[in-house]
Amino acid sequence: MSFTTINLIVTINGIYDILCSLCILQYINIPAMNNLHVSMYKKKLSEQERRLLAYWIMTYGLVRLVCGLMELKYIASITFMVEVAVIYNEWFIHKQIITNTAISVIIISAIFGILCLV
Repeated sequence: MSFTTINLIVTINGIYDILCSLCILQYINIPAMNNLHVSMYKKKLSEQERRLLAYWIMTYGLVRLVCGLMELKYIASITFMVEVAVIYNEWFIHKQIITNTAISVIIISAIFGILCLV
């Protein structure tokens, strides 16, 4: 197997997610990433909500990193589709996420998820 563009995208996205989660947990400080995921929400998240969001982001970031490096595109696809479902649920059902942000994340994650299957 050869390392494909989608594997590179999945790997980079996994690293990005891990860095974002570490920023939310305040282990590292990257100003552009510190509140990127947190700012999607309409209300200010409590410290516990921030930590739980960070742990969730770290979980799928680690899975994506491993999937990208090990060329496990089908498993990576599942992580993107779960992200689509969760963001849709928080946006459309629970009205907790800002509309433009939700739609952007849903579209990008769906595209990545589909590209993993091609």
